[in-house]
Amino acid sequence: MKTTLLEETASRKAIATSPQGHLTLTFALKSPADAAAARAELQASTDALYEAGDAMGTVHYCRFIAIDEETICMLADFDGELEAVVGELPRHFGAVLDPLLAHVSDAAPTPVARHPEAFTTWAMARSRKSMIGYSAVPGLTAQQIKSLATEAGIEMDRVGAAQLPLLDLMPMKGKVAILALSGGLKLLKSYISKGGDSVGTVHFAFLVDLGQDRVGFFTIYDGPFDKYAQDFADQLGPAFDLIFKFTATAPPTPTSRNAAPFTQWVKDHDLVPLAFYCAYPGLLVQDVKALLADAA
Repeated sequence: MKTTLLEETASRKAIATSPQGHLTLTFALKSPADAAAARAELQASTDALYEAGDAMGTVHYCRFIAIDEETICMLADFDGELEAVVGELPRHFGAVLDPLLAHVSDAAPTPVARHPEAFTTWAMARSRKSMIGYSAVPGLTAQQIKSLATEAGIEMDRVGAAQLPLLDLMPMKGKVAILALSGGLKLLKSYISKGGDSVGTVHFAFLVDLGQDRVGFFTIYDGPFDKYAQDFADQLGPAFDLIFKFTATAPPTPTSRNAAPFTQWVKDHDLVPLAFYCAYPGLLVQDVKALLADAA
């Protein structure tokens, strides 16, 4: 039965108080050979990843990255509470996680679908907490976005996806620098929130302490990259100026006056995803906001 506009609006109001979050789950690999095998398997896992994400229904974006020779991270932007989402991964993501865990030290038991509680405990102990998060449409679920697109007659095709992941690995000046950055999170969150809204092409952005004096700045954005980087320099300059105070080998600041070196620095520190999933490929931030406005 078709959902009425009143029911749909009520549903959006209800979900607006529900959280969106970010998962950064680390996998410590057994050996260089295991690392190479895991990377190759993930690069061939696109179909399985899309099947898993679509079936689970609460994941907006998911990507896997190698942050060094010994560690792979699973990144996901999702609807709901972290532990509940992690608890659903075994049922849906087993085809992706089971092969990966075969290469992981002290891994959770597999197949994960048969050991969901053990996997949840294992994964929660290895997830990294986000320092700051941003969403262009907070409270709007992946399923609601897909439903709005379907009702508007928009067909989504992952081959033509316009959304891209930015996966910047930022080396910090040490633990003291990370502590100092943590002390300025309230101001930094304000900068990123205002700047993200002004840029208008950022779906999600999260700053994550990855350990070993490294911070990850992970975003999903609407391309092309050079325009995105220029917009970041213009609109989020104060945020990066603050971060770069504590970053090793940082580009010159103020960022707003040094867009070219900033863009090159971001390129140099951007990781290529091993695998990438998007729940609603092709929908730009402004498309999602227009669909929401039309349905209001």
